[in-house]
Amino acid sequence: MRSLLAKAAAFAIAAPLAGALFLTPAASAATTAAPVAAQTAADEPYAAFDTTVSGSKTVRRGGTLRLSIKGVNAGPHNADVWFVYAALPPAADLGKRVYFRSSVKGSACVPNEDIDGNKGVLCILPRDLKKGQGFSLSVDVRVKKTAKGTLKSGMYVISYNVDTGMEDLSQAELERLGVPGYLFGKEIKTKVVR
Repeated sequence: MRSLLAKAAAFAIAAPLAGALFLTPAASAATTAAPVAAQTAADEPYAAFDTTVSGSKTVRRGGTLRLSIKGVNAGPHNADVWFVYAALPPAADLGKRVYFRSSVKGSACVPNEDIDGNKGVLCILPRDLKKGQGFSLSVDVRVKKTAKGTLKSGMYVISYNVDTGMEDLSQAELERLGVPGYLFGKEIKTKVVR
């Protein structure tokens, strides 16, 4: 198993990419069930994830929104560079403390907001998953007292096809090499109630 330090270095690479992966339809194609006709083995994820995602059906203004994900590595290979990303609605209040619970000891979650204003929580779960192994994670975040309507959020596993020896490459080098990343999960809708 790679050390937490190496995972943290990969986390620094993944953090700026998480929002881009969430918002880029081409990168999120792995979340669809239909295969792409021209897809080759090189285009497939090293570690695909079967996920079950749930979230609060309703939330009060100023209340707590809970998002949860359970995932199992469906293979074909071990998952060694993977993260969990909670995409949050604009009404999420990142000024308040974000709580999380994980089945993997030593997990860490960091709230972030990218330059486009997209909010999220990126989590490191410091465990390599063999095919068939799984995890669970829940994130609790407050919503603003001005929240209204239906909030859209999501929980995703981000899995990267990083070859052995590439763990310490810079973000620029990974982008230059075109290291693919895949999303597994789904969007969650939550109604704001009084």
